[in-house]
Amino acid sequence: MQPTIGIAVDHRRKESFFGGSSRLMCRRLVDSAPEELASATQVQAHTCLLAREKPSFELVKVTEEMKSFKAYDKLRLEQTNQHHVGVRQKRAAEAEKEEKM
Repeated sequence: MQPTIGIAVDHRRKESFFGGSSRLMCRRLVDSAPEELASATQVQAHTCLLAREKPSFELVKVTEEMKSFKAYDKLRLEQTNQHHVGVRQKRAAEAEKEEKM
């Protein structure tokens, strides 16, 4: 019943409780007067045509350098470096402090 009157239904649900749908139907009936609904017209034209830009990309030959590049290893190394930057700065400051003594 609900999909036929424009109410979204989750078909995975097993219980059939119609209290919510009747509440939504009452709201929908109060939303607009029947005279307004009778005089409403359907828009036939496309109202929002957006010109879609074609993606621009350039084809390149795959080189041996590109083939040998290990992207995951590079990402993990940079993440590790970023994670340890504070500890390394602290160690460098302590080493500098010991040199001054």
